[in-house]
Amino acid sequence: MGKSKLIDVSAILLFICALDLLLFGLLYVVLEFCPFQLQYLGMTWADIVALDADLALMVSVTYRLAGFGWISIVLGMFLVLFKGYLNGEKWAWWYMLFVGGPIFLSASILIPLDFGIALYIIWMTTVLWILALLIGAKEILMAE
Repeated sequence: MGKSKLIDVSAILLFICALDLLLFGLLYVVLEFCPFQLQYLGMTWADIVALDADLALMVSVTYRLAGFGWISIVLGMFLVLFKGYLNGEKWAWWYMLFVGGPIFLSASILIPLDFGIALYIIWMTTVLWILALLIGAKEILMAE
């Protein structure tokens, strides 16, 4: 299939979404807790360590593990985006749907936590992801 401008637009939007995930992954790797989470708890990291040092260590390690998981997912998204999606490959569109779906749509579980600006960034990224897939579907899935 030939490359179209709409596929380029869709790919740019997906790239922005992946960059957002990469940013959150990096935050999870380098921080014990993200600032918006500490703000929600009304505690500092020192307060959490003082409350239960072993639990704080477990949370910190698990948090970093999750961050590396996010980064791995993003690296896969970049590979698929540049090797398949930009060429209009249907499998690449389905990959973006099935990898991105659980990530972006699960953001709805964060609504009760009111993470402030982080929640808005996640929701805006989810909207961009949906828009990107809709634009891509028109060109990739509807192609002969």
